[in-house]
Amino acid sequence: MKLLNKIFFLISLFSHSAFSETINLQPINYEYNKDVIRGQLNNGLKYFILKNNKPKNQAELRLIVEVGSLEEDDNQQGLAHFVEHLAFNGTKNYEKNTLDEYLQTLGMFIGAHVNAYTSYENTVYKLSVPTDKPKDFEKTIQILEEWARNLSFDVNEFEKERGIILEEKRARKNLWQRMYNQTKEMLFNNAKYAQRDPIGKTEIIKNAPVAIAKQFYETWYRPEFMSLVVVGDFDSQKVEAMIKEKFSSLKNKSTKKRALRILLPVNHARYQRVSDKEYTDYSFVLKIIGEHKPVNSKIKKKTALIRSLAHSIFNDRLTEIKKEISPPFISASLSNYKLVTGVDITDFSLDIEKSKYEIAEKRLFKEIARVNQHGFNFNELKLAKLYLFAPLKKSYIESDDKKSLTYTTKITDSILNKSTYLNTQNNFFITKELLAQITLEEINDYFKKILTNKNQIFLYKTPQKDQQKALSLIQTQTLLTNALKIKTKIYPDKKIGILLAEKPQQGTIKSSHYHQNIGVNEYLLSNGINVFFKKTDFKKDNFSFSAFSEGGLIRKGC
Repeated sequence: MKLLNKIFFLISLFSHSAFSETINLQPINYEYNKDVIRGQLNNGLKYFILKNNKPKNQAELRLIVEVGSLEEDDNQQGLAHFVEHLAFNGTKNYEKNTLDEYLQTLGMFIGAHVNAYTSYENTVYKLSVPTDKPKDFEKTIQILEEWARNLSFDVNEFEKERGIILEEKRARKNLWQRMYNQTKEMLFNNAKYAQRDPIGKTEIIKNAPVAIAKQFYETWYRPEFMSLVVVGDFDSQKVEAMIKEKFSSLKNKSTKKRALRILLPVNHARYQRVSDKEYTDYSFVLKIIGEHKPVNSKIKKKTALIRSLAHSIFNDRLTEIKKEISPPFISASLSNYKLVTGVDITDFSLDIEKSKYEIAEKRLFKEIARVNQHGFNFNELKLAKLYLFAPLKKSYIESDDKKSLTYTTKITDSILNKSTYLNTQNNFFITKELLAQITLEEINDYFKKILTNKNQIFLYKTPQKDQQKALSLIQTQTLLTNALKIKTKIYPDKKIGILLAEKPQQGTIKSSHYHQNIGVNEYLLSNGINVFFKKTDFKKDNFSFSAFSEGGLIRKGC
């Protein structure tokens, strides 16, 4: 009965009144999940602890160091990433390969359970560890401490690592990295980001002495820039005591300021064409560069939801265009992402057949004009709210089954994005509350303001042989300006129908058979459909199904 109640709870989502109904709960404060034990040591190190017993006897550990390639001096380019590699090559208490050997005794292997990454702004170390043996679990906490203060910088290990990093750098010289390298100076407006690719410079990786890498480590690996995240099946109070014991004595050995996390705004359009000998497609992106605001209040959460809803509706319209007999583009989308601290990118993207830029852009710009002139309609907003809310409701129903990795990722993201981490329940009810408040006028107002931001980049990607076929900046701007002036028709308002207009007639089970070797029941229905059913307990209060029919369409020439 409990399962059926939850199924009907999910199905009720699709009633039209799902978001207009009165919120039965008192408004929830937008505050960090109280289940997470949070603290800060006197040296500035922060910690976040959450008990979760799925999977049993396992935990996820993260050491977040909020420094990256931006902190490198000119003669250190690549050494932030080099230091990250050295963490696995020896520490004060785990010389050379003994760390790897010890982790393997716990069933942990580099890559699968032990990993790290370095970005422009951060370095993050990851451990997935067993907790069934308290002494071994405590040692894994100690490994984070070793990385935070005790890297050995053995000369021989340092020399061995050069070749590994150079090979990693060589592997990154793929098509997409080469295309990105052509755009990053314009994207970052010549800020330090553009000169500090985390993989670094070849000559520095080849020749930098170990002392320069150690200097970077001692200058920037400071507890004031560190956070620990520990999530899993353990005694939270004991973990907090271990953190205080092991990390309280860390010292901030330098007062050097981190590089500014800022891009200077640009108040005019910019233009770029990029190509590569291996690139065979044709695409166009209108990038609008705006301010990224951490989602740390209900107001900012509502703003983020408005953006998601507007993008969802517009993407649905683009999908309908793609279904036309002769669509003007291969694909089109509106998306948004955080570039770096404080910077958001909104992309209108087109993948185009051969070099039909003008046809594709005219249609995209026409649809932008249509929304600017007439707005979206109420049924589109209803559907967008339902689409956004459905997975959130499913997550809420399954909240007891969340694995530690899920929580760890969300907490880590909240630290790096300076946002508020809500538990699944609070996020569900707050989102429901806010969705009920969001009006069509707010959605339309958001969309109309997108192009008022003049910090824009018109980006073309073409094969090298067809670079000249990309439109010029003036041509593109003229297309956009003209499209916005042309009067458009109102988008047709499609009514939201019900799934089944008439209740289907009940059939019968003609035969059944139990496959004992695999524990599956097979049923033959009176309409000829075969049903295979297997009961499992992998996931509480959850069922899944799939269906297929033999036959189909074989296209000529395929």
